[in-house]
Amino acid sequence: MLRQPQVRSRDESGVTLVELLITLTVAATLLTLALPAFTAFRERSLFRGTTDQVLGLVQLARFESVQRDRPVTVTVLTPSPVQWCVGANEGAVACNCFETNAASADFCEVARFPALNGASPLAPQAQAQQLLRGVQVVGAPNFGGANRFTINPKLGTLDDPVSFGSLLLRSPTDALAYRSRIDISPLARATACAPDSHSHTVGFTQCPP
Repeated sequence: MLRQPQVRSRDESGVTLVELLITLTVAATLLTLALPAFTAFRERSLFRGTTDQVLGLVQLARFESVQRDRPVTVTVLTPSPVQWCVGANEGAVACNCFETNAASADFCEVARFPALNGASPLAPQAQAQQLLRGVQVVGAPNFGGANRFTINPKLGTLDDPVSFGSLLLRSPTDALAYRSRIDISPLARATACAPDSHSHTVGFTQCPP
C-alpha cells in the first residue's frame, strides 16, 4: 500500500527573515527607549544610597557620643569633588577618614564612609573615588565655617551651637545632576533635602528657602 507523501503546511515553515528583522527592530527600539529610564533609575538609587549612608553615619556618631558619654567629632574631607569621605572619632579633634591604619592617632574609629580597605593596592583617595562611583561633593562642607562638628554627649546636640551647616552632594552624570543637601541642625540631627525641583524625584523633600 502506497503512503501518501506528507505535505508541510506553511504554518510549520518557521520564522521568515522578514519577520525576524521586524522582531529585532522592535526589540532595538524598545531597548533604546528603555535605556535612559533605566540609567536614571540606577543613578537615583546610587545617589540616594550614598546620601543615606552619610545621614546614617551622623546618626551613629550622635548615638555613640551619648552612649560613651564622650564628645564625638564628625569630619568631612574633600580633596577633590570625586574623592571625599566622612569620618567620626571620639574626642573634640578632627580625624582622617582616608586613614586605613586603625593604630594611627587620627584614625576615625567610630565610623567611616566609604569603608576603605587597608589591604587594597589602591591609594585611599583612589579607593574612595571607586567606592563612591562618581557621586560628587559640591563645594566645601560648611559647618560654622569648618569642615567638622563635635557632638556634646550630655545633650546630644552640637557642642558649639553655631557649627551647624550643610554638605551638598551631586550625582555622577552631568545630564541628570541630581543633588541633595545634607543639613546638620544645632541639635546634631542630620536631614537631607532637594535643593532644586529636579532633585525632588530622588525622593527628598524640597529644601526650605
